[in-house]
Amino acid sequence: MMLAAAALMPRSTPKIYATLNPADKAAAMTLSNGNLTVFPTTGASYKSVRATQGKSSGKWYWEAKLDGVAVNPWMYLGIATSASSLTANPSGYNPAVTDMPGGSTYKNAVVSASHATQQIANMVLGFALDLDAKTLSLYGNGANYANISLITAGTYFPFVGFYSTQSSGSQVTVNFGATPFFMAVPTGYNAGWYL
Repeated sequence: MMLAAAALMPRSTPKIYATLNPADKAAAMTLSNGNLTVFPTTGASYKSVRATQGKSSGKWYWEAKLDGVAVNPWMYLGIATSASSLTANPSGYNPAVTDMPGGSTYKNAVVSASHATQQIANMVLGFALDLDAKTLSLYGNGANYANISLITAGTYFPFVGFYSTQSSGSQVTVNFGATPFFMAVPTGYNAGWYL
């Protein structure tokens, strides 16, 4: 009887973690490492790639490691909507939030915060997105350096973008939770970006 009862217990459904989407990227982007690593190739000035999953509610945490950093990297990391162009300046996304490490954070084409975090090879950036409170907190190697309020509700995707050939030599690897995080996940946030 006990064996039969145990057999009827539901099995937990494994999480399906996001990756970068090979079907939702600019042509001048190369993906590798199971679609978790991206680097720019020559071509169009601006190029971006979105993740495979979008979210419109909940609290989610993910990270991005700067594997390689060009002399003038021009990297953009953060969130975008499905309507955001993959070949336009990410700071003009509407609505969206982007972060260029070592530069500024943008909100609807308006600079909303600046920070002194420098683009350093092997630096890890953390993103804590609260879609219920409509905020995005940004971390650099464990330290919180920006908190941004989103203008509108909507479905958002993590993304990575680069600018022109100036970013040649730059490379980013995202971690959506399939492997351990570098930083502690903020309290109350889902540890990863998954279904």
